Amino acid sequence: MIRVRAILGALVVACLVSACGPWQRAAEAWRARDGGSRPYATLEGTRWAWRSAIQGPDVISVTQPDRYTVEFQNEHRISVRADCNRGQGAWSAKLDTMTIGPMAYTRVACAAGSLSRMFVKALENTRLWYVREGALFLELPDGRGVLRFELVDASVS
Repeated sequence: MIRVRAILGALVVACLVSACGPWQRAAEAWRARDGGSRPYATLEGTRWAWRSAIQGPDVISVTQPDRYTVEFQNEHRISVRADCNRGQGAWSAKLDTMTIGPMAYTRVACAAGSLSRMFVKALENTRLWYVREGALFLELPDGRGVLRFELVDASVS
């Protein structure tokens, strides 16, 4: 028992000294092996395309997901494509909570039928997140909706 405590203590110290880099990623991979939520560090360097939204009983399918993307960059930066507009800003996450914003967007008038405004508003209201079966889900507060994303690229930075 003393040996186990000594090993755990050494791991904690090693994690603190090394800023938890490799240790944290290994722990994340182990915890996520069942397809459940992953800590936010796994989002850094990934780009996701918006596939659908659930708002109450309604499901909205996105017919052009490549026009609605989020890219989680390093140092808590985020890049967004919202149809004909682009945005840059900040993101942060802790466990299953997420905050996106403040954001700065271009203000181009998109074609009729664009989901740009709805997409931007939903992103900025995101409160919870999780990854399940390879898809990213962003939840709005008070059960107002869920956005579902598909991984496009895991090597962006």
